[in-house]
Amino acid sequence: MVLSEVNTWLGFWANPCGPVVDFPLDKKNTLGTLLERIIVGQSFTSSDIGRALGRLNWATSLPGHSVVLFFNLSAWKAATTSSGRPGKLIRSFAQLLLHLLHHPQVQPCPYDPASNWWGASDASAQTDGRAYIGGWLANKRKPLQEDT
Repeated sequence: MVLSEVNTWLGFWANPCGPVVDFPLDKKNTLGTLLERIIVGQSFTSSDIGRALGRLNWATSLPGHSVVLFFNLSAWKAATTSSGRPGKLIRSFAQLLLHLLHHPQVQPCPYDPASNWWGASDASAQTDGRAYIGGWLANKRKPLQEDT
């Protein structure tokens, strides 16, 4: 972890003033090259696919909606015994990820007073000593749990 005005945490670049979370330039270049290889349909060996899965597993933990690419890459890896080219669906998801890679998404912090997100908590205790703590975020001022 590197602490400064812009922080690096678990390999991600975080700017609290943005607020934005992005990839450091070296990782962005590596991911961009990998995604471009997938997009053009280059052939990958089974071990290449395994390395791509490792990189994209880490990378897709940031933009959570891109986990679909990881699932499809895993299926491709399982079906590839020696080498093969990515299918149209995998290439399309790679195109989406490449776009997200070059256009970081600025997200308002849900705890920022200017945010349109509100939270609620839910805590309870049982007579046998068990305690439960939880909560949720929603885009309604007084959210019910089903609003999440």
